[in-house]
Amino acid sequence: MKQRPPLSQTRTGRSWVAQFRDDDKVAAATLLDEIRLFNEEEVSTTLRSLLHDLAKRERKSKRKIGLYAEREFEGLPFDVKPVPDRAGVLRQRAVGFKGPLGVEPIRGGRRVGSEGPVSFVIAQATQMNSRFANQPGPDHIRGVAEGTSHSAQKSKPNPIGTLAIVTDFIGSGTRVRSMLSNFWAVPSVRSWASLGLIKFVVIAATGTSKGVEALQDHRLTPEVLVEHIVPTLAEAQDLTHQRWRLLSRHYGPDLADGVSRDGYKGTAALVAFSYGIPNNAPAFIAKNGNGWKALFTGPAPADLRAAFGYESPRDRVSRHATATRLPLAPDITVSDAMIAVVLGAVRGRWRPNSAVGLAEMTSLTTREVSEVEREALAKGLLNGAGRLTDYGQKFLGAASRLEHKRPTIPTNSKPYYPSQLRTSRRLSSTRRSPERPR
Repeated sequence: MKQRPPLSQTRTGRSWVAQFRDDDKVAAATLLDEIRLFNEEEVSTTLRSLLHDLAKRERKSKRKIGLYAEREFEGLPFDVKPVPDRAGVLRQRAVGFKGPLGVEPIRGGRRVGSEGPVSFVIAQATQMNSRFANQPGPDHIRGVAEGTSHSAQKSKPNPIGTLAIVTDFIGSGTRVRSMLSNFWAVPSVRSWASLGLIKFVVIAATGTSKGVEALQDHRLTPEVLVEHIVPTLAEAQDLTHQRWRLLSRHYGPDLADGVSRDGYKGTAALVAFSYGIPNNAPAFIAKNGNGWKALFTGPAPADLRAAFGYESPRDRVSRHATATRLPLAPDITVSDAMIAVVLGAVRGRWRPNSAVGLAEMTSLTTREVSEVEREALAKGLLNGAGRLTDYGQKFLGAASRLEHKRPTIPTNSKPYYPSQLRTSRRLSSTRRSPERPR
């Protein structure tokens, strides 16, 4: 399969790099090739796979799964009205069979165009699997059949036990956190969550490690399932990242739509979708202004179609190995290459829940990183404490091209032999000159 071309070698990429000074163009080109690219089909396929895994995992439960597309809305997600309880006391209660509408982004929202594909994936999932419910309302969550009252219903169908927010990208996590807080503000939802009747899950095709952490810290403690972790410039890990951060400081617009040079909430995510660049990306990539031209705005130009093409696991491993100058044996299998890349990125020992960080470092998916952990433990490459074993060290040595070919020294066909030997003017080798390299 043909590999996708580097972004810096496309017409659009070259045009963007041409805006930099000559001494910054190489750094700008390498930054461009670090951006993770995702097309709409890849995002949709990833979301369908994650939803399938969720349904498979929850198959023993009799409760259904409610799916909500991430979106911006004002106020509460459900209608709340005073309803008398059994004692006749009026209490605030969420009512209705319909939940928030799937696609109605607020004007000026941070991303336009991503809610549509996500809503389409949800619609497909609910049609393919009856365990899913599309944007269910509170009465649907309770298990009340639509068109009947609580008192008139003779048999109670399976209620909904999992509420899943589905999105293409978790940047800073702000918008999903806002949705979670809006759900929490509903008295009925607080009651269900406190009693353990419902749990929340966030499903995302892509995301940043900081965004995932922000969601996990929410009071509803949702489980976050994300496949691809994208790199960011939020932390300057090395000299290369520091150089890239300097580029973002000196080029591009100062402010655009309230977004700083590092993107929304300082996320500085190096990611682009075929349907648009989120404003979590650095401003000099995503925004126009002050005579500066973004990489692209809106859908990606036609010349980037190949750059947004499918990237196989072998391509991703090769890209990471090239970027980090990791020598891999030419005949290594994809599975062993993944193990070598991930174990080579482990610092000290493999810690619990480290899949997100390692996925960000290696360009592999969280699913692939978790599989590497299971395989490394099964093969004895890691011990129970998560540290590399002696056998693991040997594996990394075998996976790397440690033996380099020695240079071939041409031989003179008519070698020279001295006819007279002269006494060396240098001191004996037992007394080394201080300039001699050691």
